[in-house]
Formats: sequence, C-alpha cells, structure tokens
Amino acid sequence: MNTKMLGRGLITITAIAALSVAPVKVAFAQDATAASQEEATPANKLESARLHYERGVELFNEEAYEAALVEFQRAYTLSPSYKVLYNMGKLHKALKDFAAAQRDFTRYLEEGKSEIAASRRAEVQKELTLLEARVARVEVSSPTKGADVSVDDVVVGKTPLTYSIVVNPGRRKITVSKEGYAPASKVVEVVGSDSMAVELRPVNLSVSAPDQGPEKDYAPRNRAIVSWAATGALAAGAGVFAYLASQKSSDLDDLKGQTQQNRNAIDDAHSAMRRDAVIADILGGAAIVGAGLSIYFTVKAVQADSEPESSKTPAAGTVRLKTGLGSVHLVGTF
Repeated sequence: MNTKMLGRGLITITAIAALSVAPVKVAFAQDATAASQEEATPANKLESARLHYERGVELFNEEAYEAALVEFQRAYTLSPSYKVLYNMGKLHKALKDFAAAQRDFTRYLEEGKSEIAASRRAEVQKELTLLEARVARVEVSSPTKGADVSVDDVVVGKTPLTYSIVVNPGRRKITVSKEGYAPASKVVEVVGSDSMAVELRPVNLSVSAPDQGPEKDYAPRNRAIVSWAATGALAAGAGVFAYLASQKSSDLDDLKGQTQQNRNAIDDAHSAMRRDAVIADILGGAAIVGAGLSIYFTVKAVQADSEPESSKTPAAGTVRLKTGLGSVHLVGTF
C-alpha cells in the first residue's frame, strides 16, 4: 500500500515538472530573441544566461530542484525575463519555500503585466491564494536606522522597513545588525497566516559608559577599620592576661596560707602572677593607644566621605600635616 502511494506521488511530481519545463523553454526562446535586439544587452551575457538556463532545465528534469533553481536564478540575473520567474516560483514551491514562491509569483505578475495570458494569470492568482495561507508575516521595527534586517541570517531589507516580511512557517530567527552595533536577535515561532510585530534594539558599541566621577578613596576608612580591629584584639588580650594574673594572685594567697607549702612554689606562683600582670598592662596600654588612633582614623574617614571630590586634591602652594603610625610628615604642593 505504501509502495503504491509513493509511486503515485512520484508520477505527480514528474507531471508537475513536465508542465513547468514546457513554458520555460518557450519563454526563454522569446526573451532571448527580444534581448538580442536590445543594444544595451551584451552578447556574452545573453549567451551565458542561455547556458545557465539550459543547464537548469536539465537539472530540473533530473529532479535536482535546488541545483536547477540556482541555474535559473543566475540566468535571470544575467538576462531578466519575467517568464523565468514563473519556473522559479514552481521550484520554490516544490522545495517547500512558500515565502520565496509567493515572492516569485508576485514579481511574475508585476513584471509580465498585460503580456501574461488570462489563463496563466488565473493560474498564478490561484497559487498566490494557496500560498498566502501557508506563510506568515512579521513586522520588524527598530530605533536604529539603516540597519540590516535578516531572516535566518539572510538579509531581507534595511530599517526602517515600510512593509512586513513574509516568512515560512516554523522557527525563524529575526536579526537587526549594523556596523558599530551589537546585533539584536529574536527567534519566533510562526504558522501559516500568522501576523506578528517584533521590535529589536541593537546596542551602540561606540557609546561610552556614563562618567562615574573620580574613584572613591577608601584608604581612610580602611585604616580606621584595621585600627579598630587591632585595638579590639589588644583589649581582648589585655583582658585575658588580667584574668590570668588575678587567678594566679588568688593561687598565691592560697599558698601563703599553707605554712607547710614549699617556698619555691610560692616564688613560682608570684613570678607567674607578675608576668601575666605585666603583659596585661602592656596590652592594655597598647589598646588605649590603639583606641586613640582608631578615633583619629575614624574622624579622618568621616571627613573624607563628606568632603567633595574636587576639594580632595590640595591646591598649589599649600602645606598639610600628615600623620601615620609612628610618623609625622609634611605634605605640600608648590
């Protein structure tokens, strides 16, 4: 059953091919004669067009439709004839490129005008009615002027487009691109008779980022943070050793109350207590100094944050006193 259906399908395709070839041969013969009478058409172009056309007919009869289409397109480019557009429309339809077939048949009617027989015009009009239900229309807009509009990476026009783009059903990639811009693309899924609008905005690569002003100086704030962290560590250490000294002092009192205790043990406890007390005092003093520095750095950081950027660079001929950990510097410009 499937074999019989396939056989009938091949006969139908062969019949269509035969019908489309016949008018092409006549059309080309007539157009070649007309073109040869035009002084503006070089003879070598006409001869080349004839060779491409004949090769296209051979390929068409062999059902090599894609190759035949390329040959017909080349022949039309070299020696335009509206009658060749009819065969190109037939080929595009056979290849399921309904949008291209509609374009070819429309151009065929526009270029042939009154030269087209009434029966052929009616046939093509019927084809266009059928194709209209098999294609979709996409209206592409973009604020970027003079950009290329592409469908599936094939350029179809430039912005602003005053017409909708006819596309085949399925997933289509719409792209708007221009030199100096990052292209904008969108993939749409359409079916026959669909109509949709797509807006694409390429990004101008030559536009620089907004000026954010001079980079903020975080050094004063960082010094304040580090200073407070060190002060906290020193204070914690002082507290720990003060506690240890207090514990050892209590142990020493207990030893003194035991008359039988060894004198050496009392001396060791006393030395340990004094050592921890001295360390606690040193750390406590350092913590006090660190607290002072931390307060100083905090004030400077607050001043730096509130000071306008334009006033952070000292004017010429000024001298400032700059302090640091264990140092004092004179800084000036002349």
